[in-house]
Amino acid sequence: MTHEPLGPDIFYPGSPAVLEQLTKELLKDRETDPHRRRTVVIPHGWYESIGPLAAAAWGAVSWMQPRVITLLLPVHTPEQEDSITTVPVDRVNHPLGSHPVVPVQEVSTDQRYLLEEPALDNSLPMIWKLFGEVPLRVFFISGTSSRLAGQLARLLRSLDTPNTLYAASTNMTGVLSPDVTAEHLVRVLELLGTPHQSSHAPLLELFRKNMISPCGITILEALRRTGILKGAYQILGQNTSATHGGRCTGYAGCIG
Repeated sequence: MTHEPLGPDIFYPGSPAVLEQLTKELLKDRETDPHRRRTVVIPHGWYESIGPLAAAAWGAVSWMQPRVITLLLPVHTPEQEDSITTVPVDRVNHPLGSHPVVPVQEVSTDQRYLLEEPALDNSLPMIWKLFGEVPLRVFFISGTSSRLAGQLARLLRSLDTPNTLYAASTNMTGVLSPDVTAEHLVRVLELLGTPHQSSHAPLLELFRKNMISPCGITILEALRRTGILKGAYQILGQNTSATHGGRCTGYAGCIG
């Protein structure tokens, strides 16, 4: 079973030739990370807004030849229970190519998120451009509890190898008024930019107090708890989406 993309002509150009040229242009000035870190944080949305940030993050880890890329994707629709699921497909397609999906026996599968969540499709063109037909391990995470963050951290540790590249797809703020977006964006980037020993606990705490609002807050917390992320994230860039109806979203690209 394969998954056909949601994104063409919505989040990025549907024409393979146009998308090829766009990704080539976005990635042409990439700088690889001299510390050879293997965790990236990328935004999701329209390429007009997120393209340069996503390219900076993916480009920083382009030194790797990963055997698998673990994609950690947030669920935006309200759910009743905390969950970690993978996708019931063998391959995911996009205008530039196709990737095999690695099955994960430790979690259940759920097809719903393939039909309504853009974060998976957003990542594929740049992955293809840098790494070719690398296998993907796909997780959708629903919920914001500390228990769920711990569960995800234990799962990631159990599957970790030195040749695994981790990509957390999360926008740094919700859709908020511009002044609140700016406030939340500054606060969460300050937290991510400090050593995790002193900052991992406040992530979920401040989220519950509506002081920060990343859509992938549980993913960020779990990555800190695994030990795979050794210290602070390096912030590669930030911006906000265009204002629509008086509201906007904060984006950033990071490596850890």
